[in-house]
Amino acid sequence: MLFAFSFAFIPIPDFETGGAYNVNVHQFAENINGRDYLIEVSSVGVDKWRAQIARVPGGSAALMPFYGKTPDEAAEQLSRWLAIAHGVRQR
Repeated sequence: MLFAFSFAFIPIPDFETGGAYNVNVHQFAENINGRDYLIEVSSVGVDKWRAQIARVPGGSAALMPFYGKTPDEAAEQLSRWLAIAHGVRQR
């Protein structure tokens, strides 16, 4: 089960204008097969959200993102894939 614990507006630099714009980011904590994951979900368009594992210093960011119509749907798809990859069957 996913546990959503925060969301924030994160300023992203806009290199064309020299300013910044805010991106709505939701964070979900998930434990899969004894491993803790922090999943970040951000809006990338109208009814389109991208989920990815939160980047940590020294960690890998090589995992492909997963998309959904809502933050929960995108996070669930990533969580389901992680469960399959780690050999845990989700209900």
